[in-house]
Amino acid sequence: MTATVHMILVVLPCFIAAYTDLKEMKIPNILSIVMVLGFIVTAPFLLTLDEIGWRVLYAGIAFAIGFALNAVGKMGGGDVKFGSASLLYFAPIDICFYLQVLGLMALAGVLTHRFVRGIPAIRNIVGHWRSWGERANFPLGFVLAGSLLYYLSLVIFFQ
Repeated sequence: MTATVHMILVVLPCFIAAYTDLKEMKIPNILSIVMVLGFIVTAPFLLTLDEIGWRVLYAGIAFAIGFALNAVGKMGGGDVKFGSASLLYFAPIDICFYLQVLGLMALAGVLTHRFVRGIPAIRNIVGHWRSWGERANFPLGFVLAGSLLYYLSLVIFFQ
């Protein structure tokens, strides 16, 4: 039931984050805020205090690492905040599995993005999207959102 509630909370912010990151190369702060507030409101009813602590710890560590990467220009601020907020929805026991999912989604996301941007029909429809012209940067929100939704879908399916 926990994963189902979490999926309901994050599905819309994830789709919006992926869309805005592809279109504008930005993830609005409000999406991360909504995800954190959703966790704060529901966690006491769905999780043990120990599990809440581990999730907050992982999110804090990810935020600190992401903050350092952002400071040296290697990661966008929206990606840092959204990725940290996303970690609140992963079970601590599944962190290694999440890293595998994230790695595979990153590879699939980069390959898909690079392939699709070369299709003229797609470029005619959404050719104004900023991510198509980026050579050095990649819309990581696309990958982070997909990873969270995929993970929660698996947890719901195999409950």
